[in-house]
Amino acid sequence: MALQPTNVKTYGLLLGLAAATSVLVGYYFDAAHGGWVATATMLIMRPVQEMAGKRGIGRALSTIIGTLLVVLTIHLWLSLVATAFVVAAVAIFTIGARSSRWYITSFGTAFLILTIELFGMTDFAAVHQIAWYRIIDNVIGALIALFFGLLVPQVLIRMKRMQTTSIPKIKA
Repeated sequence: MALQPTNVKTYGLLLGLAAATSVLVGYYFDAAHGGWVATATMLIMRPVQEMAGKRGIGRALSTIIGTLLVVLTIHLWLSLVATAFVVAAVAIFTIGARSSRWYITSFGTAFLILTIELFGMTDFAAVHQIAWYRIIDNVIGALIALFFGLLVPQVLIRMKRMQTTSIPKIKA
């Protein structure tokens, strides 16, 4: 169904609108990390509504959990070796669950990327601020993807139905 020509064109248009919206919103609300909103949006968008809905919620939650684990890891002031073991465990868990329906990869990449970015920071207020930006940007990106991946297609379907049912039939 997703590969039918009309659906591909509609999906392309919605994907482009979602990308443009997420870049503008990301830059406006968090210029330092503007790409986070766009990344979340693009990783959630799918050509089939059911896929976008499940992915939007699952990916957002798993990324938030990964972000919170980073904050906990930073607050524990683990040694470099202990942090390396935590990172290795998350990487192994993530790679081992690559086909999981629970969006383990999203959790793992959020954890790994933010650990790299935040490791060694001693300013806990800055760590919390970056983590909150990451969570908020992720949620905004998910909402944009759900808007263009679920709501807009539903409106288009309803408009098409209304259009086909409102055409008067001519009797011969």
